[in-house]
Amino acid sequence: MPNRILWIDVFRGISILAMIIFHFAFDLMFFGFTKPNLIYQPDWQLFQRTIASSFLFLAGLSLFITHQAQINWKSFFRRYGATTAFAILISICFRVNRFIFIKIKFALFGFISIFNFFDKSFNIQTIRRS
Repeated sequence: MPNRILWIDVFRGISILAMIIFHFAFDLMFFGFTKPNLIYQPDWQLFQRTIASSFLFLAGLSLFITHQAQINWKSFFRRYGATTAFAILISICFRVNRFIFIKIKFALFGFISIFNFFDKSFNIQTIRRS
């Protein structure tokens, strides 16, 4: 095993725990166990952005440390190209599965997601009240 930098691993662990806490709070809100707009409060949105920023920072830092002297582009594209290709393949499979095998009433979720992208005041609570 190559030499590990302990503080980076500690921050990764903290970031993962923070992500679990945020998603747990989202699930509690979604299923009605907390107030309806819990994760849309400014402090939770700051928490969300802090988590995302920490993941991006740690990924960039790890990439920098791995390729300190000079980046090996062949290794880089082989590793991250394969990861990207698998992510695209999984996304395509889920989209094909959604259009072929899932009944049309469940396509409403896709519409809601798109609508929510353009209108930030729209959320799942709007649908539950009607």
